[in-house]
Amino acid sequence: ITRSYPTRKLRADSIAGLAGHELGHILYTDFTMLAVYSEALDAGRFYPNVPDELTMDEQDALDEYRQYIADKDKTALAVVAHAAHTISNILEDIYIEARMCDAFPGVYRTGILLNSIRMMELVKPLAEQVANDYMGFSIMCNLILQYCRSGDINNLTDYKGEYLDKLVVCIPVIDNAIYDDDSRVRYDASNVLVLKLWKYVKELIEK
Repeated sequence: ITRSYPTRKLRADSIAGLAGHELGHILYTDFTMLAVYSEALDAGRFYPNVPDELTMDEQDALDEYRQYIADKDKTALAVVAHAAHTISNILEDIYIEARMCDAFPGVYRTGILLNSIRMMELVKPLAEQVANDYMGFSIMCNLILQYCRSGDINNLTDYKGEYLDKLVVCIPVIDNAIYDDDSRVRYDASNVLVLKLWKYVKELIEK
């Protein structure tokens, strides 16, 4: 990202933004809670809560996950843990950057927002990701990240289809959790999003 800027000044701002991002983790990420969450996922458990108030499809996904646990399918457990970590990391990144921008409205805020815009500019359009056979889970994570960072997605070709439909389903869960100071709320949201995206998680397991 930093190398993509044309001037030394913009690159300096970008470096400050990257530093601000990492400092944000030091200041605002609850690493103890993260360790607990990771240990639970590795053991085949949802922490802090098992998702409830599920749709029929989401309940079916939870039942499939429980069957993987009963079968002691290490591959499936590892993939689900990876998927949950990926989603929770997106939510955490946005949370800590928002905290940093609020606390440090000078060079850190400038750099963080600059990099955020640039990241969105560099994402391939949705239709191109589909045409190039990106894995469904990767496409959905790209969409979630774009939505979280900018409230929009790169869809210049006006793609319509399942990925956008699924993003719409995910948005209320994201909006409810992303700025909450309790990291457990974001972990709960990540768990729910894994079930909402189960079709694509299962593709990774099978692959």
